[in-house]
Amino acid sequence: AGVAAAAGAGGGGGGGGGSRMPVRASPFAMHAEDVWRPLRAAGIAPSARSRIAATVLAGTKLVVFGFTEVDLAGDEDAEGLGEDGNDDAVDAALAEVDGDGGGEDPAQAVDHEAGGVSPTPQPRDAEAAEGGAAASPAADQGHAAGDGGPQDGGAADASAADEEARRIADADAADEAVPRVRDHQLPQLLPGKAPADAWVLELGEPGAASSFLPTWQYVTDDAGVKALVDEAEATRARQVAALRNLDLPAHLERSLLIPAEARFSSLRPRSADLEAVAPEPRGAFETHVVGDCVYIYGGVSVDGLHDDVWRLRPVPAAAGEAAAARRGTGGPSVPGLSHKWKWELVYGGLARQPGQHGPPIYAFGSSRRAAPTALDPGVSVPHLRLFELSRGVLGDLFDLARVLDVSGLERRDGFNEAVARHAEAELAKADEMARRLHVGLHKQLPGAPEGALHDDETVDEASLHRVMRALHDVRVYGDALDFNIEQLREAYLHLERAAVNAAGLNADGTAPAPSAAAMLARKNLGKVEAAADTWAAAKKVAPAVKKAIKHHAEAEGLQVAERVRALGVRVSEWREGFRAGAVTRYETGVNEAYVTCEAAHTELEELHTEYGAVLELAEICENTEAAEGLRRALDDARAELVVLKGLWDLAAVVEAFIADWEETLWTNIDTAAMEEETKQLSKALRGQDKRLREMPVYKSLEQSIKNFSIALPCVGDLKVPAMRDRHWMQLARITEKEIPLPFPEDFALSHLLALQLHKFVDDVGEVVDRAVKEDKMEQQLAKLSMLWYGRERGKDDEPLGPKSICFEFDQHRDTDIYLIRMKEEDFDALEENQLLVQGMMASKYLSTFEEEVTRWQRELSNVSDVLTTMGEVQRRWAYLETLFIGSDEVKKELPEDAERFTGIDAMFKTCLAGVLEEKNAVRASNRPGLIADLNDMSDKLELCEKALADFLESKKRIFPRFYFVATAMLLDILSNGNRPNVVAQHVNTLLQGVKSLELSGDPPSVVEAMTSNEGEVVPFSKTGSLPLKGKVEIYLNDLITKVRDELHTQLKLALEDYRTGGRPRTEWLFDHVAQMVLVTTQIEWTENTEKAFDKLAAGNASAMKKYSDEQVEMLSGLIVLVQGKLEGLQRRKIMNMITLETHSRDINVMLINDQITHKDNFKWASQLKTKWLSYPDAAAPVDCHIFNCDAHFQYSYEYLGNAGRLVITPLTDRIYTTATQACHLVLGCAPAGPAGTGKTETTKDLSAQLGKAVYVINCGPEMDYRTMGDIFKGLASAGAWGCFDEFNRLLAEVLSVCSTQYKSVLDAIRADSTTYRMEGVDYTLHPDGCMAFITMNPGYLGRT
Repeated sequence: AGVAAAAGAGGGGGGGGGSRMPVRASPFAMHAEDVWRPLRAAGIAPSARSRIAATVLAGTKLVVFGFTEVDLAGDEDAEGLGEDGNDDAVDAALAEVDGDGGGEDPAQAVDHEAGGVSPTPQPRDAEAAEGGAAASPAADQGHAAGDGGPQDGGAADASAADEEARRIADADAADEAVPRVRDHQLPQLLPGKAPADAWVLELGEPGAASSFLPTWQYVTDDAGVKALVDEAEATRARQVAALRNLDLPAHLERSLLIPAEARFSSLRPRSADLEAVAPEPRGAFETHVVGDCVYIYGGVSVDGLHDDVWRLRPVPAAAGEAAAARRGTGGPSVPGLSHKWKWELVYGGLARQPGQHGPPIYAFGSSRRAAPTALDPGVSVPHLRLFELSRGVLGDLFDLARVLDVSGLERRDGFNEAVARHAEAELAKADEMARRLHVGLHKQLPGAPEGALHDDETVDEASLHRVMRALHDVRVYGDALDFNIEQLREAYLHLERAAVNAAGLNADGTAPAPSAAAMLARKNLGKVEAAADTWAAAKKVAPAVKKAIKHHAEAEGLQVAERVRALGVRVSEWREGFRAGAVTRYETGVNEAYVTCEAAHTELEELHTEYGAVLELAEICENTEAAEGLRRALDDARAELVVLKGLWDLAAVVEAFIADWEETLWTNIDTAAMEEETKQLSKALRGQDKRLREMPVYKSLEQSIKNFSIALPCVGDLKVPAMRDRHWMQLARITEKEIPLPFPEDFALSHLLALQLHKFVDDVGEVVDRAVKEDKMEQQLAKLSMLWYGRERGKDDEPLGPKSICFEFDQHRDTDIYLIRMKEEDFDALEENQLLVQGMMASKYLSTFEEEVTRWQRELSNVSDVLTTMGEVQRRWAYLETLFIGSDEVKKELPEDAERFTGIDAMFKTCLAGVLEEKNAVRASNRPGLIADLNDMSDKLELCEKALADFLESKKRIFPRFYFVATAMLLDILSNGNRPNVVAQHVNTLLQGVKSLELSGDPPSVVEAMTSNEGEVVPFSKTGSLPLKGKVEIYLNDLITKVRDELHTQLKLALEDYRTGGRPRTEWLFDHVAQMVLVTTQIEWTENTEKAFDKLAAGNASAMKKYSDEQVEMLSGLIVLVQGKLEGLQRRKIMNMITLETHSRDINVMLINDQITHKDNFKWASQLKTKWLSYPDAAAPVDCHIFNCDAHFQYSYEYLGNAGRLVITPLTDRIYTTATQACHLVLGCAPAGPAGTGKTETTKDLSAQLGKAVYVINCGPEMDYRTMGDIFKGLASAGAWGCFDEFNRLLAEVLSVCSTQYKSVLDAIRADSTTYRMEGVDYTLHPDGCMAFITMNPGYLGRT
């Protein structure tokens, strides 16, 4: 903001005193940036909080407190610190300004009852609004008359004095009616909660030079924050007391103590001149008291934020005013009436609006160290500064800081005062020099009458030097003295004109009498002229004097030159002797070096004294060139002495430090602190003058510090707790020094330094590394012992602890056999410890614990081997035990292996009993012979497994659906083959549509009916019941044949009933199996459609349309049925009929719309057509056949139950055509499409249309070529279809093998063979062949 340069009549406010802003000559303007100085600081600045407050402690410490989680809305009394720049108060005041509306006076009325400030604004025309006291217009007029009336040359009359007295008395009475602020009414120092943190910036004394950048210190500990808060409270209390001691008017004291009590506080001193300049009403300003003056800064008014500093100071009242005041009150003096209070503008900036980042925070700081004034250097006053912080560009940190030197602004003089003071000092110096030169050149030389001097005359040497000095000064300082005299003339002429102009003219237009200032300027101008005359006389005589003493001066110059040369030789000799002396050698010692340096200093002082005398003579003889070289030599000699003395000082410090450290006991050695101090010493040494670096003392001291700094890390390493006696003995052997073991009580650092560790750094590191690694190894071995044995290391004679790792035991079924296992966390510990021991074995420090580590490696390895082998043996034994012990059929089929397993069983139980008895994992696993027995059992069990696998393979070849049964289930089926009721529990795995079988007999072994997954019961009433006798694989094949025969018979009967029964379809469908009902309706649709084609060929054009209408009528009947009350199975049956017949209707509508009239049209040929007819080479004379294009299938009669059917869309029809053609061409089929589009379900629905068994296999990377081979064997031998979901999840090597496996099956089908060959073995090929479908989602992760 621009600031006017008030240089003349006190512009810029501040009453009669004028602005104290620095003055710049017109026509220049002054800006706030000219007086505010940026404050640079390092570190992290204060960050934004819900509230922050700033204060200055001791005048040099800027503190910012941060508050968090403060309820601002409920914390009305919390205004922050007494010295803070609380931006919350500023924000509140700005909010009031924004809502003011511009129609009210910012001054507030005083609420006398509450002792506060009323929030009700007063009208602008109420002249008394500034303080709350009523003032009449007459009072204002009287005031104006009293102050501004015409001058009559005498005192005011009595009536005017009485009126003025009454005015003052009324104002003071109104002021005293305002109550003083009590302590409990003062704003709280802090908001409701203590500050969370604080930032501290040490600023230094004003004017003090510093090369260091102040740094923000962040304080978060409670004790540190509390100490700062206590100091801030004390500072604030001192300020409050100082303000109260000033005895200000009550309303003004209240406004200054509570600046935010009202929106805008009036600051006008009422007992003073009511028209005097004062700060406009404002709020939220900063207050500070220095001596008897009050300073305020900033605040908010209707104009916005203020950037100005005002000072309130006392002004003594005139005697008449004081007397009038006493008469008006009728009593003794009222406090404060002995003087007035006057506001002065110290620094005035323009009002401004807050920036986009919010208002700043600010605080006054008054330094305790006083600074002398410019007018009187002997007087000191406090130094006042103002500090401001504001948010930067980011708005999160208060990182923009600046400082205003308030005291510096106050102490600046006006231009004329400064000129007068400076001219007076310069005049005194000029007059003194002129007089001295005049006397020196006019004084007669001894032995030379009338000033004449001849070459053969002798002259007093001192007098000759005096004359030569005067001639020298005339020559050197003459021009400067001429210039100063001319400047003094101009200065005093300017001051005289200024004094005359300031006095002005008399009333009659005549010039007034000269003022005192003008008379003083004229007097001093006379002194200037007198000095000029004296100087002129000196200059006039100088050439004659110089000529008179010429020969004597030249002779004196030769003598001075000889003296300079001789002194230079002495200085050179002294320097060479000093450099070669013992003081430059470290062996001399500090004390002796100090003595030498002191003597050298004395000698140099003597040489300097001689040089000073010679230099003075050289100057007056105008021969300073020779003396200049001598000066440089002396300066260099002194510099060398000083820096060498500093080096010996550093040597003394180093020796003192090392001597002190050497006495440090072993237990108290702090190498970190010593290293830090050593670094500082080394840094101090490197900071010495470069001239010292070639001196022996420097190199020796550097080596000493270096050796100590190298030895200290070694000492620190040796203090590790891992060091044992064996390591100290190894160190003693390396250093070839003795080390007392164990350490005595007085074992100190000096003992270690005596080992000269700096010479064996690598060896010490090796010893310490060995100690640390061996200690770590020792700790790990102790943990192993505690973990596995439950006892401390080395206490092998103690019993095992209760927390040692033991095997867990699980009962095997309902037997007395307990199988072993290990908890997961114990197994993880075993693996981790094995890696740990393996690392120990690879360590180069194994030798100390080699035997123990080797034992642990062996024992843990045995635990792992026993656990792995025993787990495998247990698994094999568990599932083979049922077959070889409990199955008579297996014993009969595999007698040799059964006998072998009996021996394994006995040995296995013996091993388990031994482990159960020991329990501890390490001890049980390391029992002699256990691992050999387990390996033997594993080999024998493998033989049994192989024999069993061959046995199971033979069973699968007889009943191929066993290929799709898990091994455990297959073993259960085979072991219970003589109990059909148990085998029947697995029927859903063998026949996917059959949930259970209804058995009769005792024991139950005759199949009477089967039940679907949906609950549909199909009795074997047409073909008779089936007894389950003989081997399980034989009667299961009989069961599948029985199911197919029964369904074939049921279809034949349902078709006959449909065609000849004469009943409505809505009755017929309830009497037959759901699957056969659907097949029957499809047969009827195919035959009726082809009949319509025949009629079309015969000329009946409406035949197809007529049948289509019949379809709609039949569908409507089904819809009516399904809308009624039905059982769940019947409703699903009808819903499936509606689904299929809707597709049939749509096909016929398409045929009509496309005007298809022939059966061989592709649109009809590409549909699945189910027919009941006799087909060549068919097993039955008349059977159900399905056709699609040139593909032909015989219905397979796999019972599917009453499952839901998919809606058939045109896309489904195309897939059906593609898949059936692939089967006809003896190829596989790969439906493609995004995930979830029905690839697998469409395959399953097509198999349902054909009555095929379909197996959905979820492929995965765990499937190998053997698994895939078993699946293909099962599909080919059972005549089933397979759908391989996520086929590309198989590994690439498995894909290549399984394609070859499936190709062998397809080759057999193409060759119309009854067998196929796979893995070198011939297997039976089912007459219906097989079909493989694959689905893939290539975009998924983990796909091949």
